[in-house]
Amino acid sequence: MPPAAAPFTEDGLPAGFPDFFLPLHRAFEPRRRALLDARRRSLKSARAGRMPDYPAPSEATRGDWRLSVPAWAADQRNQITGPADNAKLLVAMCNTNDPGCMPDGEDSITTDWEHVRAAQRNIAAAIRGTLTYTDTSGKSSKIKSSRQVMFYRPRGLNLDEANALPGENVSGSLFDLAVIFFETAALRREAVKKPDLAAKLCFYIPKTESFEEAVWYSDVLATMEETIGITVGTTKSMFLIESLP
Repeated sequence: MPPAAAPFTEDGLPAGFPDFFLPLHRAFEPRRRALLDARRRSLKSARAGRMPDYPAPSEATRGDWRLSVPAWAADQRNQITGPADNAKLLVAMCNTNDPGCMPDGEDSITTDWEHVRAAQRNIAAAIRGTLTYTDTSGKSSKIKSSRQVMFYRPRGLNLDEANALPGENVSGSLFDLAVIFFETAALRREAVKKPDLAAKLCFYIPKTESFEEAVWYSDVLATMEETIGITVGTTKSMFLIESLP
């Protein structure tokens, strides 16, 4: 019998989110822990003088394959980035002429519950085009319609979230991805018929250290896509490959 669903903390998490998130947490947390153990073994090995090597040859290294990049994401030579918990900066970032915008939910913010949730609320609103900011003088700014591509950056694989489930740590990365994915599920289903919407629904995956970690993220995204009823592979992601130990 599966463990009983733990109650979520109260902070405006959308109705139905626990039913979406808990199966993901139960399915993917053991694999995440194994990947983090592999990181520790790799680092220990490197410190002992053994340098990393390549995996055995495979289709990935021998095949004549190409990434499929949609036209709306073809030019990402210049991206503006900043803290996602700051509504003023996020509105300004979205209103630049840069082809890409990367709201950061990790390095540029304090990753406590207050700032993490503020970043998630801001990003969901920015994706919908409803995010506004009002300064001390009462002047309001809002996001202008544009073809800018948005890549939300969640926390990395090694970071835990201790406040989502009472008494239990969950993956900060999985929690961030799941909240934004769930909050924008309706737009993701609509994007199947309106491809331009997909430009606001991308992810920027930080600090991956192995292909096994990339597979973990790929499987997470595929499971979320299947759960909301869209074609697997619809979600576009950009990966940052971290330097090896």
